[in-house]
Amino acid sequence: MLSGRYQLGERLGQGGMAEVFEAEDVRLGRPVAIKMLRAHLAAEQIVKSRFELEARTAARLSHPNVVGIFDTAEDDGVAYIVMERLPGTTLADELGRGPVSAERTREIATQVLSALQAAHEVGIVHRDIKPANILTCPDGRVKVADFGIATAMDEATGITMTGLLVGTPAYLAPERLDGSPATASSDLYSLGALLYVALAGRPPFGARNTLGLMAAIRDEEPEPLSKLRPDIDPALCRLVERAMAKDPAARFSSASEMAALLEKEPDDTAELELRTDATQVMEASARGATVVMARAETASHPPQGSSSLSVLALPRKARLVEAARRHRVPLVFLGAVLLALVIALPLSAGGGSSPRPAPSSRAHTSPPPAYPVVKNVPASFNKAMANLEHSVG
Repeated sequence: MLSGRYQLGERLGQGGMAEVFEAEDVRLGRPVAIKMLRAHLAAEQIVKSRFELEARTAARLSHPNVVGIFDTAEDDGVAYIVMERLPGTTLADELGRGPVSAERTREIATQVLSALQAAHEVGIVHRDIKPANILTCPDGRVKVADFGIATAMDEATGITMTGLLVGTPAYLAPERLDGSPATASSDLYSLGALLYVALAGRPPFGARNTLGLMAAIRDEEPEPLSKLRPDIDPALCRLVERAMAKDPAARFSSASEMAALLEKEPDDTAELELRTDATQVMEASARGATVVMARAETASHPPQGSSSLSVLALPRKARLVEAARRHRVPLVFLGAVLLALVIALPLSAGGGSSPRPAPSSRAHTSPPPAYPVVKNVPASFNKAMANLEHSVG
């Protein structure tokens, strides 16, 4: 019995810094989970102080995708945290069965990002996003656990101790391995590594020992997800790989930005495909946004003087192509008018009986064009009309 209130049950799990027990809050009559600092850490006053401080901070997080913290206390010199107890398992158990579908990966990412955004907005960085800290509910929802615990240890002991306490460094950002402080960006890297495992069925980096793994995280690139999972949306692969960028500045600026792009489900292609029997869809490669255009029947019978595509909705390159298509008829009409002038002007100047200049004189001189020079058009246009007059003459 802890503090005369919490009856401990069986141990649910353990890590380098703490043990987790199932328990019952006998005062309120509800099941809870108790996480207790290991005995050798409980003697460190700075560790206990930060542990309690961060637990109180994390307790302020009220979010559907965050494991709730009910209480923090100390019993016989050992600090512990009382948390929400879930009947489900961890994401590590789920991923242990192999790769998951792209749809399930999106569900996991969306919910974890929602939890991280809520935490980051109040200045809380998780520091230890990994499958074992993502709890799954029977209905498929996930909840992030251990907000605050890794924070306490990180500030108190530095990166070497943290690597020991939080377990494998497989999900740690490269800058964290070099001793840089944890940030929201390093949380996003950890989530990217988690999603890589979910899709690939294996960690992004493999090594025989911890030092080799740390070197790989710093210096190597993981095998492209698109090669390992050619069946999934390439945009999802790119999103995961961007989250795992070595340079923090190349990652997403926030959890909300990453979530927004995740929801768009972009297919970043460079081609414009116009379907004749379905909705016309253009993939805007610059932004990765999908634009839905008019239906095929509208495209095949557009109103006179208008286009079946909304030019303002198209990317810049497509707008230029569409503009050229729209102006094709006016340009042809202008060319026909100028051609008529070329033919008519010499006839009208001589009453229709003016003799043609001798071919020899044309071979050595280039008289001014008989047609009016059109302004505000490319010089090549007037040159082409001059050649046309020459050939007609």
